[in-house]
Amino acid sequence: MAMADEITSRDDAALDRLLAAGRNAAPAPGADFLARLEADAETHLPRPAPGAAPRPVPTLGHRLSGWLTAGGLATAAAAGVWIGFAAPDTLNSLAGYGTTATATDDGFTISELVPTPEQAAYGE
Repeated sequence: MAMADEITSRDDAALDRLLAAGRNAAPAPGADFLARLEADAETHLPRPAPGAAPRPVPTLGHRLSGWLTAGGLATAAAAGVWIGFAAPDTLNSLAGYGTTATATDDGFTISELVPTPEQAAYGE
């Protein structure tokens, strides 16, 4: 038997003894500890103020607020998808720049920022 195998088997045996001792000796918390733990937990629980009014019933606006937020996010996502896939010429015409790819007095048209298929293929 090689030296490394002897060390490994010795370590395995020691680990097995350690784990077996841990399985056999499962400590249980004492009754006094559990009582103190429960008392400490009860001091941290929120308590309603004496004579506090019951919670009001949510109005229609409160019930729809989550749906309105989700609707706004869905609209923004749809607009982003449309802008991402719309042809640059369409965006130029909507922006009032026309369909040419030349510099204007205001700056550049949108189609100048979009790479041509050849540039996209070569990663330019």
